[in-house]
Amino acid sequence: MSSIISDQEFARLISRRAKVLLSISKYLTQQEFNEDFLLRPLIGDLLSHSSQVEEYLDTYGTKNNIQWSPFRLTVATIKNFSEINYELLNINHSLPRQTFVFVSRNFFGATDSAIKFVIDILLKSMKRLLQQAGDLCLSVSEEPFDISDYFEELPTGQLASDHGSRQVEKVPITITKLATAFLNLEKDCGLIDLYDQIKRQRDIEPYLTILNEENLRIFEFRFHNLQSLYDTHISETDAVSVDSHMKALRSDIGTTLHLLQIATVLTHYFERHLALIEDDQAETGRQLVDPQKLLEMLKDYCTNYISQYLGCGKDLSQGMLARYAEIGQIEVSIPRYRGFHVRPSTLISALVLHYGTDVTMEFEDRNFNASMPLDIFRVNEKINAQKRRWLATEIVRLRLVQEKDSNRSISEIVKGIILMLADMGKLVIYSESLDFFPKENEKEGTLLERVMDEITQFQVTGQIDIEVDFKVNFIGDKRALADIEVLAEAGYGEDYLGNNIPLPAKLMFLRK
Repeated sequence: MSSIISDQEFARLISRRAKVLLSISKYLTQQEFNEDFLLRPLIGDLLSHSSQVEEYLDTYGTKNNIQWSPFRLTVATIKNFSEINYELLNINHSLPRQTFVFVSRNFFGATDSAIKFVIDILLKSMKRLLQQAGDLCLSVSEEPFDISDYFEELPTGQLASDHGSRQVEKVPITITKLATAFLNLEKDCGLIDLYDQIKRQRDIEPYLTILNEENLRIFEFRFHNLQSLYDTHISETDAVSVDSHMKALRSDIGTTLHLLQIATVLTHYFERHLALIEDDQAETGRQLVDPQKLLEMLKDYCTNYISQYLGCGKDLSQGMLARYAEIGQIEVSIPRYRGFHVRPSTLISALVLHYGTDVTMEFEDRNFNASMPLDIFRVNEKINAQKRRWLATEIVRLRLVQEKDSNRSISEIVKGIILMLADMGKLVIYSESLDFFPKENEKEGTLLERVMDEITQFQVTGQIDIEVDFKVNFIGDKRALADIEVLAEAGYGEDYLGNNIPLPAKLMFLRK
């Protein structure tokens, strides 16, 4: 069993460890809101020392101690909101110099409002911290605090870019690699569509199961990797000088990452300290941070502008892909189940729209826009007509309709032909009971024509389909074509009966 440290001994240890944190808190709580609050070195020190104190408090189990747990919560609040403040200041300092695309003139005003909201929480928390320090008999330094140590001189301009740029063998490949990676990540996150839903509902709480700390940390990690992809393989190369949109996309990625980091800390604090029901620590946390205002910042600032910057980055990426697209052509089989009906047509359209480049479907010397499901449906009309012509030829070739059959009922003849062709693998039956037949006296024409009319009815109503391996051509961006080829090999997301099956991992963005 571990030994118990007395409160007096622990207070002595914490006084030494929290010296700088308490000193900063004392200085800032004595000031009116001014530029001192907007010094990144000062906020950075506040973040660093609150993190160190929190770690020290956790080492000695303060979360489970009645006397020390409120102090620990206050330190955690300062740590979380100083981290948020630091990211907000980074946005304010870096964005005007780096960005080429402004998603909204309101963004800077919204950032200033967010800073004031966060500083208000920090001031309230630091005042609480000093009160608690007095109650716990912690010593607070009386030494004068020199704010000049934290002044940040930021002259305009940048150093000369005289390092030279690295050459990459294939600039278009490098550019399209980044643009494609951004589009895939944007689709995987689904945050544009999510914000559209939140905006319609005007309430973020129903979406907190999706917009939670775990998911946001994953998105944050992946955007950090995307930023690293740029900084490692593209920054300082001639690819940047070839296309000025590259820097704009890098700035877009960086701003999105800052906003994701802020959103992650907000959801962490909400889940950890505010969302608990009938909990003493949650009630203490609510005294420092208004849960409703925190969620409003998460919705109106973070999720709103993440969505806008993702949309901006999506447009930039699709524009770059369009400029550097390599055109190719592939030939693939049509979907086995009822051709290009709703599901395969929608998947193809979503795939093409994902890349934002032109892709054409070609069949019987006719071209169709592969980004439009309704245009792809039109291909089905031609495919089904081809199938019927092919089947009529097969029926004649196999002599399945003869004049001696004219005394038999059409339903009997058609049912026999369908079963025979199914056994031969020339068509597939989807309906267990082939009992849908119009009245025979309404039909005219030769026996073959009447048989084909009946079989067409079964095909149109989806009870049967004709098994012919027709091919279609797709012409356009090779990246989109490669994914269409994968989709075709995977049965367009269906088995032969039309049941939904998992897509390959490469195409999971289509399920978003």
